[in-house]
Amino acid sequence: DQKLFNAVKAGNKKIALEQLDLVLGQYCSKEMSVNVYRCLVFDMLGTILKAADAGGYHDAGEKTDVMEHRFSINQAEAMLQALIENVCGKILEMQQDTGRDMELIRKVQEYIQENFRNPDINVSQTGQYFHMTPSYLSAIYKKQTGNSLLEALNQIRLQEAERLLEQGMSVVEVAERAGFRDSTYLIRVFKKKMGITPGQKKMKL
Repeated sequence: DQKLFNAVKAGNKKIALEQLDLVLGQYCSKEMSVNVYRCLVFDMLGTILKAADAGGYHDAGEKTDVMEHRFSINQAEAMLQALIENVCGKILEMQQDTGRDMELIRKVQEYIQENFRNPDINVSQTGQYFHMTPSYLSAIYKKQTGNSLLEALNQIRLQEAERLLEQGMSVVEVAERAGFRDSTYLIRVFKKKMGITPGQKKMKL
């Protein structure tokens, strides 16, 4: 059961089908009633659906109607095999999507790291650069990192602002060099994040 669970969760169709055949083969070699066999099938079904959920495919249970029908041994095996193929295929597809999203996030982070000093670089401009709507790119970024794209951009600028303040620059100079539109915006963002204004921060240095 655990090997089947792990294989399905990982989207490994080959190993999952092998484990299914192994388990059903062991039990089918013994004499058992139809009711006992149905219980075995339902147990295997539960394992597959739990593994699907653990693998991120939460709708797998809606795609099967095994429990709604009476079935022969061959039909049950075919239905379980089809379910495994469907679930593993979906999990692999989701893993590929996640991989593509993570690669996109890496490129976005490189882009904003290289361009954050330009005050024209914002979420909208970044979305245009990657040929995506700002809302869609922001949603992907939030899903993969837990932070909004605007938060990420402001965080990089704030780190640079702190570094420049430590060098003794004025708030106006810091705003210009760290990519903020003006000192007013820098002060607002800085205080919201740090709890103090850039001027107060500078006095503490």
